[in-house]
Amino acid sequence: MTFDGGILPHQCLCYAPLRRGAASVHEPVDFRLIDIPKIGVYTRIMATKTNCTCVAVRRASQAITHFYDSVLEPSGLKVTQLSLLRAVRRLEAPKISALAATMELDRTTLGRNLAVLEREGLVSITPGADSRMRIVTLTEQGRDALDLAAPLWDDAQARLVTQLGSDRLQALREMLSDIEALAS
Repeated sequence: MTFDGGILPHQCLCYAPLRRGAASVHEPVDFRLIDIPKIGVYTRIMATKTNCTCVAVRRASQAITHFYDSVLEPSGLKVTQLSLLRAVRRLEAPKISALAATMELDRTTLGRNLAVLEREGLVSITPGADSRMRIVTLTEQGRDALDLAAPLWDDAQARLVTQLGSDRLQALREMLSDIEALAS
């Protein structure tokens, strides 16, 4: 018997909150040694329905990210990278702190994401007027990547409108804004 993706039950990554002395709660555990009701199992695709709003939204987030990433694949960008590059272009050479605020990301996460884009030659990060300040600019290669990705993103948007309808998508965006407001 196998789970999703051909993973054997004893090969799944799970957490066992009652295990003492474990180096991490996220280490591989042999299912044959664990009382199944006491653990949570993570597999690549969770096929079961849920009444938990958090789990449902997280699954939907993963699905929509995968959808956009697959449509954007010819550009070489992930949807998260596209979003970041668009923000850099829109803000016209922002300071990292301003970009973090706009993207609603902490500076550490933003720094890691920018490091990848800089390594790929899509952005340049230079010192600002103050030695503590760093400025992010698009490179020519970054502008070209945005130009290549734009029609692909438009296609993804159009496919969603065709599949779900513009009224339902607008309602979804409004509900997601309401959910975001819960955190503030």
